[in-house]
Amino acid sequence: MFALIIATWLWAPTFGFIIDRINRIKALFIAMTLATIGYFVIGQVDDPFNRPVMMTATFILGIGEISAVIIGNALFGQEAPPESRGAAAGVFSIVGTLGILSATVLGGILFDKIGPSAPFTMMAFVNFVIVIWSGWLILTNRAGNAENNNSN
Repeated sequence: MFALIIATWLWAPTFGFIIDRINRIKALFIAMTLATIGYFVIGQVDDPFNRPVMMTATFILGIGEISAVIIGNALFGQEAPPESRGAAAGVFSIVGTLGILSATVLGGILFDKIGPSAPFTMMAFVNFVIVIWSGWLILTNRAGNAENNNSN
């Protein structure tokens, strides 16, 4: 747990600095790649009592998860129209909550049916889907609309 907290405290301002200077879809690609790696690594841990392995795995997961949270909010803040930003924030929160609840239920079912690593592998897969999608947007030059816009 300590590694997770340290990772988020150290990485959050660094990632914020990065996403202020690059295209937000490229930042999404980076964030979701880090989250995919973090979930995959922690899902591969055989012995959760092996402190050095768990510290490393939770550090990587912390970096990936805080990156995902930050880029979600950055994209929302940039793309939501100012005149309807409040309503959009409400929908953003509801959809996020439904996603968390769904992932929790499905992760619990997979934990029971497959084993302790299954929820982490599931989340790695979900994040990887976004990596593929954002990579496709970048490669097809469709990420241009997400350029930094500090006027909002």
